[in-house]
Amino acid sequence: MLNAPLVARALEHYETKNIDFIDGYIAAVMEKQGITELYSFDRKHISRILAISRKEP
Repeated sequence: MLNAPLVARALEHYETKNIDFIDGYIAAVMEKQGITELYSFDRKHISRILAISRKEP
């Protein structure tokens, strides 16, 4: 089941940060859960979300 506020926030990230929708959705879920760190190889997109600190795996 889709969560409309999460989808709306993901679209906001997609449009304003110029990132993939799925990255925006991951960021929205992380924001909702209060998670601020993410291990990812994606240096380009995730780094555009200032509330998330990307860690090298």
